[in-house]
Amino acid sequence: MDSKYTEGEWEVTQPTIRGMRSAVVSHGEKDLIVCHVDDVDGFSGNSKANAQLLAAAPELYEALKEVLALLPQNQDALIEWGLDSWIYSARCAISKAEGKE
Repeated sequence: MDSKYTEGEWEVTQPTIRGMRSAVVSHGEKDLIVCHVDDVDGFSGNSKANAQLLAAAPELYEALKEVLALLPQNQDALIEWGLDSWIYSARCAISKAEGKE
């Protein structure tokens, strides 16, 4: 599948937008704002953690796809190893990221 998200490294920056310190996840090469995470307290607590998680999302997505591709396709082996519920959760997360949920 060709990715539909903005490819490349995402980073968290702390610009002042509308007079408030904010968390912005941006794609540095194109100076593109991927998302703006706001909080009444500016860049702290949950807004900072949310921005960091969002910035890591493309790498997490690609890594999870790579891990799943390495696993055997034999469902019996996965059940025997006790991995079937984890793999189901991972596949659901990928589907959600791809807008298939």
